[in-house]
Amino acid sequence: MIRSRFLLLAAIVTLALAELVVLVPPVQAAGSVAVTAWSCSPGIDPKSNDPAAFAAACTTEADGLMFALTAGGFTRRRATAPDRPASWAAVTGAFTLVLDAPKGEPAVAFCLRNGGAPERFEAPAGEIKGDLAPDTALTCQWYRLPAVSTPAPTATAQPTTVPTSTPAPTVAPTSPVSPTATQFPTATPFPTQGATATPAVTPTPAVSPTPTTPPLPEPIDTGPPKMFRGDPAHTGRQGDSGPAGDPILLWRYPIGDRPNSSPAVAAGTVYVGSDAGLFAVDAVTGTERWRMATELPITSSPAVAGGVVYVGGEDGNFYGVDAGTGVERWRFETGGKIRSSPVVADGAVVFSSFDGNIYALDAETGEERWRFARAGDDMVSSPAIVDGTVFIGIGDLDGGLLIALSAEDGTEQWRYRVTGYVQTSPTILGGIVYFGGDDGFLYAVDIESRRLQCRFETGKLMRSSPAALDGVIVIGDRLNNLYALNAGTCEELWRFEAEDWMDSSAAVAGSTLYVGSKDDNLYALDPGTGAERWRFPVGQSVLTSPVVAGSVVYFASRDGFLYAVTGSENEGNVAPPPDDPARPADVPAELVLDDGRYRFDRLVTLDRDTLELTDEISFLQLFARQDRQENGPIYTNRPIDDEEKSKLVRYLPERIGAAQLACPADGATSGGQLQAGDATYAFAGLEPDLTVDDLTQRGEAPGLGAVYAEADQSPITELFIASSDGLQRFVLLDGDGLPAALRSPFPFASQTYAFAEDATDQVEDNTLGGVGCAGPFAMKAAPDAAKSPFSRLYATIAGRLLAFDPVDSSGEQSASTNGPRAQLFTMERNLAQSAALPFAGFGAVAASNKANHAR
Repeated sequence: MIRSRFLLLAAIVTLALAELVVLVPPVQAAGSVAVTAWSCSPGIDPKSNDPAAFAAACTTEADGLMFALTAGGFTRRRATAPDRPASWAAVTGAFTLVLDAPKGEPAVAFCLRNGGAPERFEAPAGEIKGDLAPDTALTCQWYRLPAVSTPAPTATAQPTTVPTSTPAPTVAPTSPVSPTATQFPTATPFPTQGATATPAVTPTPAVSPTPTTPPLPEPIDTGPPKMFRGDPAHTGRQGDSGPAGDPILLWRYPIGDRPNSSPAVAAGTVYVGSDAGLFAVDAVTGTERWRMATELPITSSPAVAGGVVYVGGEDGNFYGVDAGTGVERWRFETGGKIRSSPVVADGAVVFSSFDGNIYALDAETGEERWRFARAGDDMVSSPAIVDGTVFIGIGDLDGGLLIALSAEDGTEQWRYRVTGYVQTSPTILGGIVYFGGDDGFLYAVDIESRRLQCRFETGKLMRSSPAALDGVIVIGDRLNNLYALNAGTCEELWRFEAEDWMDSSAAVAGSTLYVGSKDDNLYALDPGTGAERWRFPVGQSVLTSPVVAGSVVYFASRDGFLYAVTGSENEGNVAPPPDDPARPADVPAELVLDDGRYRFDRLVTLDRDTLELTDEISFLQLFARQDRQENGPIYTNRPIDDEEKSKLVRYLPERIGAAQLACPADGATSGGQLQAGDATYAFAGLEPDLTVDDLTQRGEAPGLGAVYAEADQSPITELFIASSDGLQRFVLLDGDGLPAALRSPFPFASQTYAFAEDATDQVEDNTLGGVGCAGPFAMKAAPDAAKSPFSRLYATIAGRLLAFDPVDSSGEQSASTNGPRAQLFTMERNLAQSAALPFAGFGAVAASNKANHAR
């Protein structure tokens, strides 16, 4: 009787698995959405159905207007710019297009599907909804109407819905009249000493985020500003101790091709620029919180103060961005690319632009306080501020200049000329300003006397900015050397020779100096002797400046990754051990692509001939199966020695907010599991990338057949059972009943979650709704909290309802020390009790797993 009931339950599992396969349709090419916003003049008839009438009366293109598109549970924000619509790729199915503006703003939109007839939509609630078929391009002109005296629609007004019926025969719409090109601020003549600042220019305001997408509950950093070179004097000093012991990779995350931006760390988040825009990455888990996409790269290093990220772009815009959400608060347009890194002091943010100006903006509003003009100069140097004076390097046909400006009004106080262009950032220590030039000299100029204190010749130009220790100045050059000089005499104290350029600017934390090199290493040196303590090799050059926060050093490499390196002796080290069979530290826990978020699942060995290349991010190639199914896994490269096969990394889609949610483990709706004494394995779906030929039989379970595991896996974290529907996968649970995918902290929907409690007896499972997949497992939420950010998440694992709460980056990781010890297998279900069945051959393996099966 027990055996027959057990076989019936096994049949239920395979039936559920079969249904899961049927639910997954073939993948199709996705569509796209683009929207251009225009402001209309009074007199326009808001009820007109003629697109040409709106085009004639609405000729001012909205610059910096923020739209948010939600599709597949993933919200992406884009800002409009002259001749550049806000656009999104990889959009399929139901979507909502929202204007981030106060609700009730009157607007009319005309949208075309694949260039078809224009469809008219009123948008009184600031949003339109629709459904986009694959291979469909939706192009919208959004007309902002003048304010009217009638009351605006209430909050209960329903958004306009874009009909999904076949569009009428094609009618060529009349394009809106092109607006006058935006003029850059006019450069002022080169001022003499005591010159007055230019009139203020007001930046493009950014609107508040829409109430439908509330901001993430991130802490506001109330400490001192975090910026390039550590402080306004640009000494390179860090406030924390850094790694202790040997270097251990905590994580790395792909941020785009060949980044030049140095990171800033504030409130548990790492901010860095790249060719893909501005990134915010969780400092502990290495998962992306948000990104602000830009059309051109961000090579400037961001500064963070008061919950705002400040950064300049190659597009000539300087941005003020909400640190918690990534929503643009304001932008200021200059006349050239911005490579200078901003300095924040006394409520102002100062930077230079290739338009020949040095700007000071109000840090809160983005309004211009003053500018200092040097017409025709391409300015690269980043300013430093000490005692009300701004110091910055520039260059011209006659060589280079160090200029001192009033931080209050931008008037020139004095200048010091050298023979080479000055592209490094000045550093101030003890009343002396230090800077390097393209003529191969480090200069030390006394601020009070404005005379040369001393200089040191390296023999090669410098892109490394000086670091200041107690009585010591450290700087690198392109002869592969890092020099330590006496701060008062410029005499050489020691030099460290790398194997290539030392463009990186050194950071000093505790009793260690950190610096990168073009020879593909990050170095930790003794600041007193220059002796190498350790080196950490990466994929390509380290030209950016490292930043230290707590026990971790962060830096970006030209291989396209942001790195976090901690130490072997640091307490609370959360880096996976090198022999971790689940996820090595160099494998990102999560990837964010245009069409959503993907969670690490496992390493697999596949013949690449069965895959097709779909995309590249940094130096990661992205693959999918040639017969891939919608919402199927993606794979990234992780080469091994075998030329025909490579170890690949498999990621599963999170499918946040997707309708008719089906996660791989949903085939066992009542919590199917395997029990080996005290060790529990939860059903995790069908395994698509292994066969029994890839596995080793570990025993026989009556009623189920052979049980398999990977031959070289220790501890055994996964078991497999062959069925008519495919290979069933079971993953090991720790003492809290958590699979590896849900051990704390883990990322989901741009937040970090940790296990809170067993809620089996507190919450009815059937009152919850699916909101996405965390690896193979479905995540659920209460109906009144089923939108991101989620205040609490649930997952049904092995018949228990587990609850997870959001935590900030300082949240501790849950762990268990219980290990598998038993020699018996049973299949347990909520539907019935089953007796333990003998399982041959598992005893020896189980004993070897005693020490630790969870990290």
